[in-house]
Amino acid sequence: MTAPATPRTAPTSTGLRRVVADDLSGAAEVAGVLLARGRDCEVILDGSPRDSLATSLRSPADEGVTTVVDTDHRAVDPASARDAVRAATADPAGAALVVVKVDSLWRGNVGPTVDALRDNGFQVVVAGALPSLGRTVRGGLPVVGDVPLADTALWALEPHPAPRAVADLLDGPVTAVPLDVLRAGWTLGGQDLSVLDGETDADLRAAATAAVDAVTGGRRVALVGSAALVAAVADTTSAPPRGTAAPLVAPGHRPVVLAVGSGSAAATAQTAHLRAAALVDDHTHLLTIDPVDRPGEAVADLARRVGRTHPAADLVLTGGQTARAVLDHLGVRRLRPVAQPDHGVVVSLADDGRLVATKPGSFGQDPTLTDLVRLLRALRSGAPTAPQEIL
Repeated sequence: MTAPATPRTAPTSTGLRRVVADDLSGAAEVAGVLLARGRDCEVILDGSPRDSLATSLRSPADEGVTTVVDTDHRAVDPASARDAVRAATADPAGAALVVVKVDSLWRGNVGPTVDALRDNGFQVVVAGALPSLGRTVRGGLPVVGDVPLADTALWALEPHPAPRAVADLLDGPVTAVPLDVLRAGWTLGGQDLSVLDGETDADLRAAATAAVDAVTGGRRVALVGSAALVAAVADTTSAPPRGTAAPLVAPGHRPVVLAVGSGSAAATAQTAHLRAAALVDDHTHLLTIDPVDRPGEAVADLARRVGRTHPAADLVLTGGQTARAVLDHLGVRRLRPVAQPDHGVVVSLADDGRLVATKPGSFGQDPTLTDLVRLLRALRSGAPTAPQEIL
């Protein structure tokens, strides 16, 4: 792992105070990235993100907290996605630096996301590489390993073919920034929309550095990319003073309900491992969906079954759409991350006191669900535990 760069000094008002994510597992992944860097953060789930954010920022106790807003706009229609991002980034205080986390396989509403940011007066920099998973951008083409995304089967379940180029997802003129230009000390000029190549975390830090320099010079910049881009921005800006006290997990027994809404090969292997470990019993319940079902109806039914199984249980939720549906059904609106046992796998404390573990469907190893059940039990078994003690 590459060591974080020395933070650049930037006024608090131009630092990283807000991240928008297009689904809940992505928002939790971002929260894990920030938590690992010692930053207080909170995930907000709300149908009116702008109002929730404004309320949060008005509280002095939250001044040191980076807010991650889950707008849940990956799977909605383009017009609704544009409205959601526009609302989440329209800040009357004029926040100058915003990062929007989108899917590292470029699924969902990337184009409407960029349009909304431009509506709100941001210069937009798209830097979508996720080097840790071999997802890069070369010559403007999204690449997985050494294969162009369009030549893989990773979009097999999507309604449209994968894009050949990142620019295919965007409207209007695009300024392409190749690797040699980026690595030579690229600076953000007056262009409205830039698409950056990227292969390494250092490339993402170069993008973040250019954005922070532009913001320090008085401009408004929005970065669009993966959780690795959020990490790069966090490593490039000064952390705000710590705000609210770290969340504490109250000891005591609670059942665990696992809701697996992903039909990915990884999720299938993880549920098999969990059953083989004999952890599914009267206190640990495993709920799944048939991947051939109509996704929206199946996820909604799964959310209802979670509530009926045990309304106060701790939760393990696989798949961003599933996680959001379950938490909406249960009325959970805020999450404070307390542990990140693996990349993208985050355990949070919900505003109703339950523990919620989330992970994207394709993330993790075979024992991941088994390990999460054991982690939730461990967190409930002992004395109150602060986040830094279990990272």
